[in-house]
Amino acid sequence: MANDISYLRIQGDGTTYSFNDADAETRLSALQTTVSGHTSTLAQHTSSISTNAANISANSANITANTNSINSVNTSLSGRIGTLSNLNTSAKTSTVAAINEVNTNTNSVKSAALKQSGTVADGTSLTAFVTPGIYVISGSNTYTGLPDGVTYGTLLVLRPAASTAAFTVQMLIGASGVLYIRSFTNSSWSSWRTV
Repeated sequence: MANDISYLRIQGDGTTYSFNDADAETRLSALQTTVSGHTSTLAQHTSSISTNAANISANSANITANTNSINSVNTSLSGRIGTLSNLNTSAKTSTVAAINEVNTNTNSVKSAALKQSGTVADGTSLTAFVTPGIYVISGSNTYTGLPDGVTYGTLLVLRPAASTAAFTVQMLIGASGVLYIRSFTNSSWSSWRTV
């Protein structure tokens, strides 16, 4: 190496850089640009880490607040939700009695309304027939008040248990499978209609 050439050595990432006077300025400028870019990238990463740390801190605070709310609800409900075994004896007896009464009344209504009641007598007018039940309309008998063209089938008469004949529904299933229905309100029958 001649005496007229200068060397600049810069220790970087473990590599030794040597420059002569002719290209030292260019290489030093490029190296400074590279270092500046790495510094900028490092600043961006540091900013992202700070933002993520702030988000984690906020989420942690929300989790703590939600956990406190759940604990508060659990505490306020504790002891308020019971079971049948928590009821005193008189309350249990009253509850069971009420359930039994509902069951008894339901069964009575069901059996009264849906029991097969037999065959409607010959010569009966269905206009006056308001007793709840399921009846046979016999083809060998004569009836008045049947839908046109129907001579036999099954008659279902429905009426609320507490009601008089003021509201009654008759449904007739003819032998052809057609369902006819009419209702009695305000002291008169509606016309039979098919459903």
